Amino acid sequence: MRIGDIVQRYGLRAEGPGDWAKLEVHSVAAIDHAGPGQITFYSNPEYAPLLPTLQASALLVREVTPGFAGLQLVYKDPQFIYAKLALEFYRPDHGPIGIDPRALVHP
Repeated sequence: MRIGDIVQRYGLRAEGPGDWAKLEVHSVAAIDHAGPGQITFYSNPEYAPLLPTLQASALLVREVTPGFAGLQLVYKDPQFIYAKLALEFYRPDHGPIGIDPRALVHP
């Protein structure tokens, strides 16, 4: 999914370096595990020490946050957008659809 599409779909404000609109992301992750190709969120100052070394492709924030040099996606409730994106990226595998040809019904 492209960052530009995410920004447009959810009405986010993008703040950061480079041509971010075409940047692809493939999942969300917790701030202490996020890496390239992932989006995370920041709302708790307890995690501020992680920001300078954070490798995530984008950071969802309430307001532009010093300490993270990458792309910041600003929204009034970053955790809400994170949850919406988690639902978009999560695709459960429910197995094959249909009736197994070996299925039997007892009379």
